[in-house]
Amino acid sequence: HIILIACIGFLAGLILSVLLAKFITIGLDNLIKGIQIIEKGDLSHRIQETSNDEIGQLAHSFNSMLSTLEENNKALDRKIFEIETLFKASQAMNFQSDTDKLIKQILEMAGTAIQSERCSIMLQTGSGTEELETKIVYSMKESQTIQPETTVKIRIGEGVAGTVLKTGKSIIVNEGYKDPLFKSYATSSNYEKSINALISVPLKIKDRVTGVINGVNKINGESFNDEDQRLLEALAQQAA
Repeated sequence: HIILIACIGFLAGLILSVLLAKFITIGLDNLIKGIQIIEKGDLSHRIQETSNDEIGQLAHSFNSMLSTLEENNKALDRKIFEIETLFKASQAMNFQSDTDKLIKQILEMAGTAIQSERCSIMLQTGSGTEELETKIVYSMKESQTIQPETTVKIRIGEGVAGTVLKTGKSIIVNEGYKDPLFKSYATSSNYEKSINALISVPLKIKDRVTGVINGVNKINGESFNDEDQRLLEALAQQAA
């Protein structure tokens, strides 16, 4: 009986050892396969966390490190993109003598940079009153400048653009025409209902606001953010 019990105990221990080894091997295999995928440049890949043991904790720590690395990589890509955009704008200003063409190029760059469906420049009318009037509209969809559908003059402090003219500070309105700050005009009410997100930044000559640059609706349907504002402000500073 003692020998039988010993044999059963030995077999049970052997089976448990095999199962444990297999469990550990599976965890290590997942870890190794994940590392091999990441080595090829796919930072979005995450290692499957199958347990709460040391291997599971290692996989969790590795995934956390990857998330941080991916965020830092995206931030670096964004900085490089912003520098390239501003460099192109600077080159355009140095080599383009036609003001109208230059403004169109700036608007195209702005639309591409913040991925907006439309970008426009509004300037003060110069009639002695502090009013804004749309001068040029660039459509990303049509890849060309288009004539404003209607001529609307916006007074200082009126609506989003008028508030930017008054305060000299940028505004992001991600509720579009539903935002309380948004002012509707009867002559453009149909178009206004298509505005879901709006960003408006000042054009300044020294400390005086002479106009605004607007971006309407992100192409991907997302909201405008601080990165969009920072880049558009830098472009507006160069354009002014």
